[in-house]
Order: sequence, then C-alpha cells, then structure tokens
Amino acid sequence: MTRLLLWLMCACAIATLALDVRAQGSKPYENQDFGYRIKAPKEWTQIPMQSTEKWQTAKWLCNRSYFYTESGGGWTYEHKPELVVLAFPTQAARKRAEVEKKEDKDKNVILVIENPYKDYLDYLKRTNNDGGFYVSDEKPIDLKDHKVTCYEIKIEKLTRTGPKRIITWVHHTTLVDYAVQIDVLEDSYDKLKKEVTDTQKSFELLSVSGRLAGAASTGERIEDFVDEDKLTPEQRKTRRVESEKTAHRKAKATVTEGWDVLQVGRFLILSHSDAKFAQRVGEQAEAVFKWCESTFPFVGTNEYVRQPVIRICANQDEERSFFGGGSFFVFGDRMPEIVMHNDQAGFVTSYEVDYLNRTIFSLWFQDRDSNLWWAMPGWLSNGLTQLVEKSRLDKGKLDFRTDVYGRDELRELIRAGNGTKPRELFKLTDSDYVGGGGDQWASRHYQSGALVRHLTVGEGAKNSKSKDVLRNYMKTLRTVVSEIEAAESAKKPVEAAKPKTEEEEEAFFKNKNQEWKKKEQELLDATFDRCFHGWSDSDWAAFEKSYFENV
Repeated sequence: MTRLLLWLMCACAIATLALDVRAQGSKPYENQDFGYRIKAPKEWTQIPMQSTEKWQTAKWLCNRSYFYTESGGGWTYEHKPELVVLAFPTQAARKRAEVEKKEDKDKNVILVIENPYKDYLDYLKRTNNDGGFYVSDEKPIDLKDHKVTCYEIKIEKLTRTGPKRIITWVHHTTLVDYAVQIDVLEDSYDKLKKEVTDTQKSFELLSVSGRLAGAASTGERIEDFVDEDKLTPEQRKTRRVESEKTAHRKAKATVTEGWDVLQVGRFLILSHSDAKFAQRVGEQAEAVFKWCESTFPFVGTNEYVRQPVIRICANQDEERSFFGGGSFFVFGDRMPEIVMHNDQAGFVTSYEVDYLNRTIFSLWFQDRDSNLWWAMPGWLSNGLTQLVEKSRLDKGKLDFRTDVYGRDELRELIRAGNGTKPRELFKLTDSDYVGGGGDQWASRHYQSGALVRHLTVGEGAKNSKSKDVLRNYMKTLRTVVSEIEAAESAKKPVEAAKPKTEEEEEAFFKNKNQEWKKKEQELLDATFDRCFHGWSDSDWAAFEKSYFENV
C-alpha cells in the first residue's frame, strides 16, 4: 500500500499517537496530536486504536445492541453502532511531506501518518465488508473556520447484519481531512438521530492544529525492510529487541479508560476484562513459551524470541471494532500484537484461549526458526498446533487436554477401517494431506493431532523405539532444509528488490512459504528415509498397532 507521509511537530516518539483520554460522556475527548475535540455519545465506550493504523485516530462503540429481523420472521441480527474519527492527508500535505523527506538527510521524523487511501470514499470502498453501499445524500456546509462535506451512506444489499445507514461529516483543512463516521442500523436510525447529529456538531478544531504546519526531529530513524535470514543471530536479536520495545511503548500509548496494564512473565497484557482472566492468560502464554523451550531446545538455539503484547477485549464486539476499517499484518519481523476477547466460556473450555495457544506457539517457532516452521509438512504443523491449543496450565505445568470430539471422530474412522497409517501420514504432501477437502481433510487433521500426541505425551513417548521419533524427525528435517538452502545459495540467484509496502512485504513472506512447498516432496522423501533408516516392517507394525490402540 502506498505510504503517505505527513510530518507533524509534537513531542511524542514515532507513531506513538499518545492520546489525551478524557472521561467519557460528560467531557469532550481531545486529541492533541491531530488537533481536534469531539463529544462522543454518553455511555459509549472508547476503543483503543491499533498502533499501526495511523489513519484511525479515535473510536467508540455503543454499549447498547440494536436488532434487525428479516421480513417474514427470518433471522434476527445484532448490531452495535460505532463512531470513528479518521485522518486523511490532503494533496498539499503529501507534497509537503515528500519535500521535507528529501530535505531531511538524516531521515529523522516526529510522527508518521500512513494512509493508503486517497480520501474517505476510497477508504469506505476498500474497507467496507458489510455489503454494497451507495451515497444517498451529499451536501456541503460552511463553518466559521473550515468547510464540511456531509455524507449519508446506505448499505442495503448483501449486508451481514441488516440494512445500515452511515452518517459521515468530512471536515476539510489545509493538511488533513477529518472524517467523523457513525454507522447505525436503518431501523434504529430514528431513535439515534439526535445523538448522531449532536456528536457530529460537537467536532471542532483546536488551535494546536497549527502544529501540523511544521516538522521537527526526535532522533528516531526510518528503517528499510531487512530480510532477517541474511542477518546473524545477534543482529536479529538487536532488531527484535528494538521492535519489541517500540511495540510495547506504542501499545501502552493506546490504552483508554477502563483498561488495565500488567506484565506477566514475558508478556505485556492490556486488558479490558476481569483481572483474574487477564492474569491466567499471561500465565498460560508464559507456560506455552516454557514448554516450547524445554521440548524443542534444539530449534534455533541462539535465536531471540520476542515478548508479545496481548490485548484482551471485553467481548467479541469490542474486538471486532478494534480491527474494523484496518488491516492486520502478521508476517516478517514486525512485532505482532495478539488480540483476543473474554468469550465467557470458562478458561478451560475457551476457544479464545485455544487461539492464544496457537498464536503463541506459532510466534515462538517462527522467531526460533522460520524456515523450519514453513518447511514442516501438514501432519507435523497441524498436529503440534492441535496438541498445544487444548493445553491448559494446571498445578505449575501444561496439561494437554484431549479434543474429545476429534478423538471420537477418529475412533469411528478406525473402526470403519479408514484410518491412515502413520507411515503413510509421514509421506503426505500438503495437497495429498488436504485431499478433496471436507471429511477427508478433517480425517487427516484429527489423525495428525493424535499422532503428535502419541509421540509427545502418549504411549509412543514411553516406547524405546518411538520416544525420540518427533525430535529426530524435526532435527533431520532441519538438516535437509539447511542442505537445500546451501544448494540454492550456491546458485547465486538474482537479488530480489526490497519490499516497499506492507502488501509487498506480505507477498515476500508468502512467497518464501511457497518456495518451501515447491521443494516439499524432496523434503519429505529425504527426511523420511534418513529418520526411519533401519526400521523394519515389524517395527512399523508394532508402532502402528500401539498408535491405533491408544487413540
């Protein structure tokens, strides 16, 4: 995406967007960095902003749900109105930023707005995923110090939660256009019209917006994209520690009223949930990290694993609003933020905790050895993920709970004579693993989970012949990966151009993944032959008998 840089004079570090958060309802909210004031509807909850989405400057979610029922007694949908204030650099701002960027030889910056959208309507066209929309009304208003364009937008077809109306006032200034957007269900618009109108009228520019005309240095430096594979472990650690510090600082700067900040082990927790749940989330994440370190000490021995930020939203609506209108980039050396919510399903049975486990596990592996992670065959990556996702910290250690539904499905397959033997599962490429999709994929999915469980915490981990299979397989896989890397390096391929946008970076890492998939058969055959060299048919028969009996 195109990066539009606007350099603003203020005392904050790059992209922190530290917000001056005021009490909601009774007092207006002021954003000193962008120079405006607005009064959100009473009792609406302010939502923290993604530190990477600079064009979104503030957001609120209504505490009350409204409902739409399809005609004829069809489905009933729930929707919570939302208010968001967006900033779009004008053409004048873009030109000024390019001039100042060229003049500043040290590349020192104060604040960066990265906005990939030309204007508000372009933003709506590219981010709205709630059905087709059209502008039903557009009119200009002249205020005493600036002009405003008032949009009324309707979403009537293919909408997920019912017909909606979006009321947006775009306030035009020399350097920035401010879009104040409020979306409501069409059926509830009349009830909310006064609140919507009062909120729109409450927006005003602050005198500090004059700061937008200048630029100053904080000593921070814009860094180019770097392929971490070409760095030493120490160089990677230096970059990761710096990105970690920056991510933690930015995350703390987004905290709004009602959110708690706590450090649990290596994890920074930002929580809008109850304290007990937040503490357990941090302890669970730390336990997964420790289990990875003790179980796979041979993976990326000298590599530094970043300490993530975990954001716990109060509920699914809040999490959805947090991501609304933005992007979510998780590839490469950028410090990820793990966002979840308290689904009130109980910690042990929570699908959100399952998600946390999967994400923490994936992050650990990718930081320790990304090429090994990308090169893992489907049975191994899926099996490990299934094992970890159902784990829960119990009495100081991880308890690897059984996926009862998956186990029962697998037992039915085995009874029907449709179970895949481990020897066959080891050799499946991703395309064979997925097969025709649907039931076949589910079958392989559950079987890979059962196989990894058997080799790590099941009977297979106690048998002298199979107890080291998983460790030896992963070590062998890594050796084969290294050999292929060395062979590819010897060919001296043409150096690819460095990515310059998030989209190009995402494509870069996806392409790396695809490159390993192209070598998949070579990896599988070489790893299997070396790992199981010397296994006789009777060894395989005993191993498979133990596996099937203990599913």
